[in-house]
Amino acid sequence: MSSLIFQRKVTHEFDLLQQVCQSTSNHVSQALILVYKTTLDEINELLCQELEERLLDNTLDAGWEPTAEMVADRLVNMAIEIFSFYLSAHPELNEDVVLERFMNQITEGVVQGVAEAREILDGVNSLDEETESQIDQAFDLTLEGLENFRESFSFDSIDPEEALFNELGDAEDYEGTLSLDEMMADY
Repeated sequence: MSSLIFQRKVTHEFDLLQQVCQSTSNHVSQALILVYKTTLDEINELLCQELEERLLDNTLDAGWEPTAEMVADRLVNMAIEIFSFYLSAHPELNEDVVLERFMNQITEGVVQGVAEAREILDGVNSLDEETESQIDQAFDLTLEGLENFRESFSFDSIDPEEALFNELGDAEDYEGTLSLDEMMADY
């Protein structure tokens, strides 16, 4: 990592920490706000590479004293809110593929954001047992909420063999054609 990139990262981490410390005096709330902000930053970074715009705003209401549940709810709800935009940005793809791609990026952002927050907190010796427990709970609840969203979102998926026949026309018109399994047997 070049020294300029490292310097920007340290400056960004310091700015985040300063914003968080000004918002509340409770150290666990500070840690959860940092988790929230770093996670949104990471999600934005991942989505921006593809969509070329930041979709999530990490500004907070003054005096927000979050719990692990509140952080998870906000992160999951923000992801749900932007999914329709993400879906509309990919009309060329099957909806199930878009959902999987979106969920992978959001999950990666959560993992990276929480890891970054832990690193920052550890760097300033603020990662005690209580804080660690609350971060773990926020992380687990966020992943659980995202998985619930994935499972509740259903598109009319069809079997790959059925899709092949739909592309060819009615299967009855193609007597003697091989099934998808038969075609793939040689591969």
